[in-house]
Amino acid sequence: RVISRTTAVQSSLDRHSIYYRQTMDDLNSNLGDLMLPAPLQRRLRAFFTNERDHSKRNTWQELTHRMSPALQTEVAVELHKAWLRRVPFLAGISRIFIADLSKRIISEHYAQKEIFGSNFRLYVMNRGLAS
Repeated sequence: RVISRTTAVQSSLDRHSIYYRQTMDDLNSNLGDLMLPAPLQRRLRAFFTNERDHSKRNTWQELTHRMSPALQTEVAVELHKAWLRRVPFLAGISRIFIADLSKRIISEHYAQKEIFGSNFRLYVMNRGLAS
């Protein structure tokens, strides 16, 4: 009876949830072997927890690359136009510019307390705090 419930729960998870759970299992297994300091282990777990949707993003990226250029542009504009227009100096930009900019957006993820950034690059924070 317990086995059938466990099987039902596992089969109800989509492949992205399974990937996330496998990633966390791998991480925890390796952390146990490597004996890293507890604060670093917590940061690693937090990073991978925040990366939970990594598999979904990769799948979407693969699907996007398979689309025609016109569909890629249309989808990119729909996905990004609302927040791009909230960036003050981009508020009045044309749809064509939004399309070009949208197709060039790269999602990056950083751990807490991590220093990041490059010159001549715009960073838009989706979640978290910066100081």
